[in-house]
Amino acid sequence: MFFQFKIFVQYINLLLRSLFFSKKNEDLNYLYKNGYVILNQKISILDCKSFEKYKIFDDLEFVFNRNIIDKQELHHLIAKLKDFGVVDLIKKYLGNNLICYDNTVLTLGNKKSSEGAWQPHHDTKGNRIKVYIWLTKYSNQTHPLYYLKGSNLKFKNWTDYSQSRFNINKDKMEKIYGEIGNIILFDTHGIHSHNKESHISRSVVELTFEATGFMNRINENTKKGLEEIQRLSSFRV
Repeated sequence: MFFQFKIFVQYINLLLRSLFFSKKNEDLNYLYKNGYVILNQKISILDCKSFEKYKIFDDLEFVFNRNIIDKQELHHLIAKLKDFGVVDLIKKYLGNNLICYDNTVLTLGNKKSSEGAWQPHHDTKGNRIKVYIWLTKYSNQTHPLYYLKGSNLKFKNWTDYSQSRFNINKDKMEKIYGEIGNIILFDTHGIHSHNKESHISRSVVELTFEATGFMNRINENTKKGLEEIQRLSSFRV
């Protein structure tokens, strides 16, 4: 019950920030309003090529697979995102006490799927920002990021896993594709994903940013919060 109350407080805070601060920044305003944004800045082709080794598998006979990014390369990338103002934008959206985790290259393989995480859903962790950096040439034949526009601003209450999954026609959702180096942000409290019907591979860098504190899912001042921070192998940004 207390966690649901925290989610409600996050929701109210997000609404208030969207009303009073979004006009100062076009990208932030778009993120508030729609739940996702494709930024004008791009990671260079040269930097993107440094992630090629994380895309190599013996075969692509899987739905998805991940490889953890080397710490030195990861911190170089975070420095780039700070230079671009991406981290500041995320702090304005979520709050200043940010941790970053996941930190992988996510590759979609040849197999299709309609199970679990591929159904339209929200992540049941409150407002978080995922950053995708596209590593594959643009093609509308690959699986896009599906997102239900504006669903980040709708309060969600659930008592079990099934209530976080939704039966939504994919034609009602935004289909977001990228070009190499595109930086895409989306709020995982909004409804995203859809059944994977493409068998053409594509890869992205995937980073997750989450705010911590007393009224957040993770409170670093508690034993449980510290254990969660350690479990996630997260670091402060």
